Amino acid sequence: MMNITIEIASVPDRENLVAEIWAGDKMIAEITQEDEVEIQFFVKDEGAVYPLQERVASRNQ
Repeated sequence: MMNITIEIASVPDRENLVAEIWAGDKMIAEITQEDEVEIQFFVKDEGAVYPLQERVASRNQ
């Protein structure tokens, strides 16, 4: 069974704290709140960022 953890972190490129979501030793998502809540999913094999807002917008078109 894979262990899922959420870590609160202070990272240098963000003004506020972030919540990092880890599956085992791979970060799979990050939750931030600057002006609004933003969830970024990280594609496992490609390492690309996948913003949730863009995904929701593409589904609503």
